[in-house]
Amino acid sequence: MKADEIVANATEFYVANLSHTNKENRYISFWRPDDKGYAWPLPWAGRYARARILAELDYYNSGENIAVPCEIVEQLAVTPAPGLIDGNVGPVVPSNAECWDVLIAYKIAETKYEPKPVFRKAPRKRKPQARRHPCYGLGDSAR
Repeated sequence: MKADEIVANATEFYVANLSHTNKENRYISFWRPDDKGYAWPLPWAGRYARARILAELDYYNSGENIAVPCEIVEQLAVTPAPGLIDGNVGPVVPSNAECWDVLIAYKIAETKYEPKPVFRKAPRKRKPQARRHPCYGLGDSAR
């Protein structure tokens, strides 16, 4: 099924929040039930009905927040690293480029503002450097 078909047939949505997910966060923040705070674990997140999201689309799907079908979010979920969440409750959704790309692709509708998630990038591999003389280029006469 294509993204637009999945979104059109979805009845429940999680609301991912970009402003409470930063580079230090390993996981994406989702709204808790009844618009009351944010959580990483999906069992603590709210499942919002399509009608509710569509009634206030600029609130739930502004670009700072994006409403995504629950089934899509749940496919991205993983077990959290031990000790990061009370009781190690999970699953959670990693905050990385791949997951954000999927969430944005499956958002319920176009947003007022372009979603610009911030996430920790994978460490760059260091290129091997040529060995240098301790005197850094002073030539053979400096040895």
